[in-house]
Amino acid sequence: KTYYEKANLILLICFLLLALVLIPGLGKIRNGSRSWFGIGGFGIQPSEFAKIGLIIYVSKYLANNQKQILDIKKGVLPILLVIGVFFLLIMLEPDFGTAMVIVLTLTSILFISGVKLSFFVKIGIVGLLGIVGLIVVAPYRMLRIVSFLNPWVDPLGSGYQIIQSLYAIGSGGLFGAGLGESKQKYLYIPEPHNDFIFSIIAEELGFVGCILVFVLFAVFIWRGVLIAMKAPDMFG
Repeated sequence: KTYYEKANLILLICFLLLALVLIPGLGKIRNGSRSWFGIGGFGIQPSEFAKIGLIIYVSKYLANNQKQILDIKKGVLPILLVIGVFFLLIMLEPDFGTAMVIVLTLTSILFISGVKLSFFVKIGIVGLLGIVGLIVVAPYRMLRIVSFLNPWVDPLGSGYQIIQSLYAIGSGGLFGAGLGESKQKYLYIPEPHNDFIFSIIAEELGFVGCILVFVLFAVFIWRGVLIAMKAPDMFG
């Protein structure tokens, strides 16, 4: 109930934070993206709040406009404009990954809410063309995709972290080196505490630890689906 009542305010706060972080001096640049507020030794990323804020707002909108969403122009386009504004703000940082996560998440919510399937076919084609355009405009994104498929193309550059993570996973074996005994996390993998934490788990806990992570994700998804199915209303 609280989230429902405060949905508009939450969205406004998220919008203001995303706008403020783009201002030089307020937003801090990390890894080439101005997407953080630095507060002492801590960093706050407004786009993470925007993920939740948009889910709350879009859920409220769809719950209040269940009949209108069958009409693309009157029901769906208004919420797409809101999503588009946030997408643009995050792309200005730039943070392509987070922007795509938000779009895919909200598109999933639209699909579940009952928007016509033909709409997703059309928007899928437009979205694919848009992604190609964004890659062409910034060639480094294509380099990341190529490095993901074959990190040995640039082993000391864009493929470095992937290669080092593969070393970590490969050295883990069946039971791993032991909790806290990873060697790759010491300056070999640049971001071992976030994007590549799985490779550290594999090195320290081995194949068994990897299976445990998969099981936990499966339980998490299963419980989420159960909670959604038992929600008392469309917003929930």
